[in-house]
Amino acid sequence: MTTCSIHTADNGLWRFFRSQHPDPSETPGLLSSQRLTAAGFSGRMYPGAPQLSRNGFIAFWEDDAAVSAFLDSAAGESWCDAWHVRTTPTRAVGRWPGLPTDIDRDVKTTSDHPVIGVSLGPLRLGRGFTFNKLNTRVEAQLREFTRVLWASAFFAPPRTLCTVTFWESAAALHSFARSGAHAEAMKASLDPGFDPSLPNGTNFFAPDSVFMSLNPYAVSGSLSGKNPLPAGVFGALDSAEAKVKNG
Repeated sequence: MTTCSIHTADNGLWRFFRSQHPDPSETPGLLSSQRLTAAGFSGRMYPGAPQLSRNGFIAFWEDDAAVSAFLDSAAGESWCDAWHVRTTPTRAVGRWPGLPTDIDRDVKTTSDHPVIGVSLGPLRLGRGFTFNKLNTRVEAQLREFTRVLWASAFFAPPRTLCTVTFWESAAALHSFARSGAHAEAMKASLDPGFDPSLPNGTNFFAPDSVFMSLNPYAVSGSLSGKNPLPAGVFGALDSAEAKVKNG
């Protein structure tokens, strides 16, 4: 079963200039890997300040064993003690290398299990001003929403943007996404008749781009410093579905 993992560490400015995210051509079981650098939410018309010393990557793997094998290898040594979460992709709009093509495209709101929301893709050239104008209101909505557990923006040069948000449940994520400024942004982003299974991007994001919901099943490590990750952020995951390891 495909695994999506997110790895983040406060590993210093030099890691921004010399990224060590894994290469699919050199890493067994790795389907894709996208480097990421953290950034703040500004709540203004311009992007938040980058956290150049907090770097990581998001990756898709053939299975969980491939993640473990990488972290146990010499190539994964710099990431073995970093914070990371392993997840199962449960729903997606759009495409991304390694994302299962048969993933559920329908809205799921019945689960009370913690979920992670991810938006990821290259911003279309010439759409930055309009995107930032809408995104300012979305960030304000996010700051006021009580059922989000943690949130961070990320980027990768030259124009890839990413947000990672942790939610109490799929219902909480759906409630946020389908209301207020975020619902308005979705309406502006998606044309009538948009097919969520096609790699055609949106009005703001070019192909390949994806908006997806992830079910976390294993967590290790911690993040302190600026925008710290709360200890035990996912609480007690359902033992029938997951095992949690706190590093």
